[in-house]
Amino acid sequence: MPLTEWINHEIMKLLPILLLLAPLMEAQVHGVSAIDATANLPAQKIGPRDLIAIQVYDSPELTRTVRVGADGMVRLPMLRQRIRAEGLMPNDLEVAVANGLQEEGIIVDPLVTITVAGI
Repeated sequence: MPLTEWINHEIMKLLPILLLLAPLMEAQVHGVSAIDATANLPAQKIGPRDLIAIQVYDSPELTRTVRVGADGMVRLPMLRQRIRAEGLMPNDLEVAVANGLQEEGIIVDPLVTITVAGI
């Protein structure tokens, strides 16, 4: 079998595997695990011990998944103050985190996305 035929044959054997792994690779590139990328519960207020994914656009070092404390507060290492998350909708917590990042001079105009990854 000529070399080019052999290469094409090997590529065709690997193609289905690569197609199956593509979503996992994209999630890792964006700094979010595959579980976090697909988990999004229906819109509901955040409660104690909920698992939330915080994404800060263009700042992968600030993107993380955290668990809300039993007291309803979230501790983010980049902020001095804890943020009350309990009772807030995810979009309200996005505003609170963005305000904290801006007030502490970490980012001028942050774009924050909060996803409830688990309860």
